[in-house]
Amino acid sequence: APTADDYAAAGLTDVSAGAVDGLNSFLGPLPTDGKDTADEIQAMVDAYSRLLATAAGETLNPALGQSDFDALGMDSVTETNLAAVIEVVGKSADDGSDVASRGALAGMVNSAESLAAGFYLRDYAEGDGLKENDDGTQEAMTAPTLDQYLQVAVTGMDAGTDAENAQIVGAVNSALVTVPVDGAIASEKETLQTVIDQYLDVLAHAETNTTGGPTAAEYAVIGVELADSVKTGDGFALLDEAIGSAGKDGVDTVPKIEGLASTAARILDTVDGGTADPALTASELTDLGLTGVTDGNLNAVVDAIAAKTSTSDVANLTKLQAIADDGDQNHSDALGVIARYAGANGSAQNTGDSDPFVTPLDSDYRTAGVDLSELTVPLDSSNFADALNTVLEASTVTDTHVDTSPELKPIAETYAEILTAAADTSSLNLDKADYDRLGLTGVSSDDAAADLLSSALPGKAVAEVDTWGELEALAVTAYEVIDSATSDSVSSSLSASDLNDLGLSTVTPDNLDAVLQTIADSDPSDLQALSDTDSDATNDLTNVVGTAVS
Repeated sequence: APTADDYAAAGLTDVSAGAVDGLNSFLGPLPTDGKDTADEIQAMVDAYSRLLATAAGETLNPALGQSDFDALGMDSVTETNLAAVIEVVGKSADDGSDVASRGALAGMVNSAESLAAGFYLRDYAEGDGLKENDDGTQEAMTAPTLDQYLQVAVTGMDAGTDAENAQIVGAVNSALVTVPVDGAIASEKETLQTVIDQYLDVLAHAETNTTGGPTAAEYAVIGVELADSVKTGDGFALLDEAIGSAGKDGVDTVPKIEGLASTAARILDTVDGGTADPALTASELTDLGLTGVTDGNLNAVVDAIAAKTSTSDVANLTKLQAIADDGDQNHSDALGVIARYAGANGSAQNTGDSDPFVTPLDSDYRTAGVDLSELTVPLDSSNFADALNTVLEASTVTDTHVDTSPELKPIAETYAEILTAAADTSSLNLDKADYDRLGLTGVSSDDAAADLLSSALPGKAVAEVDTWGELEALAVTAYEVIDSATSDSVSSSLSASDLNDLGLSTVTPDNLDAVLQTIADSDPSDLQALSDTDSDATNDLTNVVGTAVS
């Protein structure tokens, strides 16, 4: 074996007689191409010196790192366990005896695997899944693996199928990134095991379809933060039953559990005329365990919950489902009111009819799935309902057009866009399909006519467009203008008043004939805009008419 003199003769420095045996233990196993130059062997010697200095508690700059272990040929040290190995070296015997030979260091590296896993779990929990870089930025850490949990000797993580094991690993990982489950909890085997055991209990409860699961305090162990209203009493009773019937997939992350808890809490907030914030959604109520709740009947279901006066009325899924069923029936009844009104074109039915005629109110629209107060419109809900009723009265809008929420809602939204554009002169980008929803004739089958109407509506007084009849009159005028240009024939039905209402204020009975002839002689594409911003006399209706009357 080489001696200290041999090292010196080869031009290598910092090799003492006492360190030769240790150095040789690292030198021998190095691959030939890793020790066939003096520079490579000097790098090994330097790395060995830095290893011993770190064990002695010295502060190195730069600190012991991956390149040092590479120079020593310690392939078992990687970026994954590097931090743990360095920490263990620093805590080893100051005289270097724990790391002075390859065998001793290898044994420490092997034990460091479990330490590395523990340190990683600690850091993952302490940073809530994020690590801070040297430049102060943060990045997501890779989620801990099953192997890392097994390295720290916790149990319960690998007792099932691969899919089941992956699920519990993901569940516990979601607990580690919560604020309550911090690095101190994750770094101790006993407290980490408690988190795992508690989550296993939650997953088991989710398969029972019954009550009697973990307590609020036990949910807190896995980092679940509950509103006060669902920690005890009716709120917790509802949450407990919901989790018991959710299935493992419904509770396999802390956010899913907190989502169910939030839904339960907001249901309690809704009781007795309250308001949930944020508003309850159909998907949330479905996840809680209710059936038959849709976006269409959601308003009716929420209103049925609000009509209850005590939280005991919603303390279990059976009671809550009955309320949801009542809401669904109310939704169907409201759609019936609206559809019958449209079917009768707003004319009173026979008073002996089993389904008596009722004029829809804004409350009927809300129950039918269209909350008029949530739409941007320059009318209050009551007056907007009156405006919508005039659409239902049109012969072109029948009961089959409004007997479902998905059909009714776009009608209300389209009319709201028109009224809003009229009020604030904002642009309107409706097409013929939009106008067809409102039952407006002519423009519903002609793109150019639809474009002209969309150009004419902004800036109108709201009172000029708050009935279907007013909209229809403007739609007919827009269609007649485009049809005249398309067919190259002078319109026999357009009047000066019609064109004035559309927005052509310069047309009079005296110049009407000239205007109509100019329209008939024009290219339809030049008439699709009422007015544009340039002075070209051939590409908007106002300029075309201006040429005729000048």
